[in-house]
Amino acid sequence: MERKKRKSSIIIEVAVYFLVGIIMTGILTYITETRLYDKNVKKQTEFHAEEIAEEVKAVVREYPAYKWLVSYWYYNSDRMDIEYDAATDGNTLTAEKCRIFEEKYPQLQLRYLEEEQIGTLPEEDKKLYAEIAYSWLITRVNQIKRAYRVDYLFCVISKEPFDKQFFLFSGAEDGVVRGTSYEQVYPIGHVVTVGESQTDAM
Repeated sequence: MERKKRKSSIIIEVAVYFLVGIIMTGILTYITETRLYDKNVKKQTEFHAEEIAEEVKAVVREYPAYKWLVSYWYYNSDRMDIEYDAATDGNTLTAEKCRIFEEKYPQLQLRYLEEEQIGTLPEEDKKLYAEIAYSWLITRVNQIKRAYRVDYLFCVISKEPFDKQFFLFSGAEDGVVRGTSYEQVYPIGHVVTVGESQTDAM
């Protein structure tokens, strides 16, 4: 009788240890898989973000005078007349600006202007060129945003202590109204104050 009790007691103990072992293995597997999944998702997100950033950077650098343009956009954003959603059919304000510029300077190619060439232009034509290039750029940024299906795509300029961000450009979907309210697509020149976590990140 005692032998049977001891035998069933050992069986129960083994069953309990076995059950505890299965539960522990399950928990460890869950934790490991979750961490691996999170790590992989984070890696893929970072890779995706880098890929988009590189494409946007390449689009900006298509213009030989991109450094001049970025500087001009930054310091003159409040004076510029920007067409954010230039249509590709040619019946746009940007197309009209191109026509005017090309009539004045038939020897210059808008897309390939060098900084030295821009330096010889009168102020009004520098502004005209900067507006044309910005409209072309924002059209490409909008296309990248749509192609990659990202919620937000923007470029900001921030200086120490990095608590403010100057929006240089923001990608938008077709027909989206740009504005300065929270979660709207910001126009060039809009400045936002950011929180501590974003300041630290910058």
